[in-house]
Amino acid sequence: SNALYKNSTSTTTVENTTINGYVYNGNGNGTLNLKDSSINRSTSGGGITNYLSQGKSTLDNTTINLMVYSNTNSSTTDIGIKNTGTLTINNNTNINITLENGVRNHHTYGIHTNNALTLDNSNITIIGNTYSSGYTNYGIYNESGITTISSGDINVTGINSYGIYSSNGSITVLGKTIKAKGTTTFGIYMKTGTLVLGTPEETTSPNYGKETADVSITNPLIESLGTNSGIGIKNETGTFKYYDGKIVATNTPLPGIPNYVE
Repeated sequence: SNALYKNSTSTTTVENTTINGYVYNGNGNGTLNLKDSSINRSTSGGGITNYLSQGKSTLDNTTINLMVYSNTNSSTTDIGIKNTGTLTINNNTNINITLENGVRNHHTYGIHTNNALTLDNSNITIIGNTYSSGYTNYGIYNESGITTISSGDINVTGINSYGIYSSNGSITVLGKTIKAKGTTTFGIYMKTGTLVLGTPEETTSPNYGKETADVSITNPLIESLGTNSGIGIKNETGTFKYYDGKIVATNTPLPGIPNYVE
């Protein structure tokens, strides 16, 4: 059932509200703003989305909680937010998904996006058990479009864990931490498209191209802690621009060579 259903071109703002159920922003020309609120949902059958956004949405200091119980055994998919519009998440917004021990044959997404996503000073946490087989957790799954992480932590735990998986499009990570922990893990996996880590030195800077260039060796931090296999950043056929940051992995921090470095 829909706890909040919006399918108009108008702008709707919801503040200081607890929503127990499904949020739907279904008009591509409509705007939905949530501030200082929470969205809560649980499932024992799987196959749910907490928040579907097809228009323009902003989450400001809002918490999304999704609980998946252990009798979710069939092949299902659960999604914190599915975005096909323009989604801005900021000001200490938290997306939390917890999988009870025993969940299997399951795919879980913090955010599944194929348009425009901005994450700023906000966090995604997926907690999955590390011994049930047949499931994969994704902090952000970028099917296509443009995803920008200005500042925020993504923490994903499970058998197969991806901090970010990008099928196509553009990913820019400017700050904070992306961590995947489990059995087989990837901090960031790029099939194709463009990945930018950090900020390049301005070409007009006197330090451009020199050892004195302003380069951070700690931020952003990409971690992949897999007991069987842990790869920091895997780039298949995309373009990887590595300007700032640190990549840590139990096996291979960075297979291959970035296309651009600083």
